[in-house]
Amino acid sequence: MSECILLKSGGTDLDFITATAADVVAPKVIINKDGEPVTGTMPNNGAIRATLNCGQSKAIPVGYTTGGTVTVNSLASQTSGTAAANNILSGKTAWVNGSKISGTIPSQGATTITPGTSNQTAISAGTYASGAITVAGNSNLVAGNIRKGVTIFGVTGTFSGIATSPYVFLKYGNSINNPPVDATGGATAIKKFLSWNTSGGKASGSYINAYYIGVSNNVYGDTGTASIRFNNAVDLSSYRYLKCNVLKSGLSTGTVSYILGISTSTSATSYSRHTSISVDDGTLVLDVTNLSGPYFVYVEATGTLSRIESGGTKIIYITNITLSDV
Repeated sequence: MSECILLKSGGTDLDFITATAADVVAPKVIINKDGEPVTGTMPNNGAIRATLNCGQSKAIPVGYTTGGTVTVNSLASQTSGTAAANNILSGKTAWVNGSKISGTIPSQGATTITPGTSNQTAISAGTYASGAITVAGNSNLVAGNIRKGVTIFGVTGTFSGIATSPYVFLKYGNSINNPPVDATGGATAIKKFLSWNTSGGKASGSYINAYYIGVSNNVYGDTGTASIRFNNAVDLSSYRYLKCNVLKSGLSTGTVSYILGISTSTSATSYSRHTSISVDDGTLVLDVTNLSGPYFVYVEATGTLSRIESGGTKIIYITNITLSDV
């Protein structure tokens, strides 16, 4: 039996159909070229939306989409920070809160600092050390190379130099076994006893190489101060102590005081350093540690005149002056 196909007017050749199930959004149905219904298999993904930061991506799945929006966050929101130009090295840049910033911190290369007598800045505030900052050392910075009592960079010296042997500036002596020493160059009166003439002279008689402070005749019982300066300056560089022996002569008991002082001045009435005692006779010890160079030695006496002698009164005697380390 033969088949009969009836074609309606305006019919379409189904051979023109090229869509397949994969090309049709599920669950839509189409007719294939064979005239058979086909249900679509293309996924319906609906609207696609995403918010991205710098460097991120959004995968778009295979299938149909109704649209959507991909949003990129602002640069400011992605570069939040607190750095300023002075927190960033010069020549470097950075993004901070959406703005590009060029650094201003200066750099300092490697350097070596040699210690001196004044402070030195290793690196200024706000500067970046791009190399090593070195403080030079010296193998000679040891206690034995530094004068005793002096501290340099935390090292306290122990060197005594020639001061291990005392230097005798003035020595009382009266025999060949106890020879006198006189390196004073004489003595000059500085302070005057009650404005009267005061003298400094070399003693004679029982005192050999002793010096005295003398005053002209005064009324018995007058009180005053007199001083002399020894004329030769003494270099104190290698010594710690200056010692002087004094002996009351024409000053009354109970009111006698002595001062041993030093000064670079030839007419000092006050002293760079001094020490004092109040006894009839004794030894004055003055600490001259850390002093260097030549100084003049002064001896001063204050008291009440106890007697009057013809031509003047010797109020005190000075019998020994030495420099030592102990």
